[in-house]
Amino acid sequence: MPKALLAVTWLTRLVAAGILAMAGFMKLSGDPGSVYLMETLLGAPSIARLGLGGVELLAAVLILVPKTTLIGSGMAVALMLGAIGSHLTKLGVSIEVPADAPEGVADAIGGPTMFAMAVAVLLAALVNGVLAWSTGRRSGANNSDSGATAA
Repeated sequence: MPKALLAVTWLTRLVAAGILAMAGFMKLSGDPGSVYLMETLLGAPSIARLGLGGVELLAAVLILVPKTTLIGSGMAVALMLGAIGSHLTKLGVSIEVPADAPEGVADAIGGPTMFAMAVAVLLAALVNGVLAWSTGRRSGANNSDSGATAA
């Protein structure tokens, strides 16, 4: 694989996995912003928040492993389509946090940052998935990401 393509591959993996891991950790750790967003604004039970956090962490790990990057990218695309759909139908692109929300929630989830991160993960996962597909990582093909070519 050419070095430039290898760099793009790893950049997209790191962007998608980094944001997914952060979001998953926040959901699993009970971060007040995540709890407020999921349970108050979306009306989801806490088990849904925890399950979603676990799936986000799993997708992040799968994206980083070359043999499973296509599966992780597919999971990330599905997750982000759901997140973007929630923003467009219920939350709004720029989340308006009411004044009576718990302290720190507005700083954590207010504004367009959450939507922008969902779009960034969606785009990175799509690019990574296309690159994985085109370079033969469809089913754990025996390819390496080292940049070296076989003799």
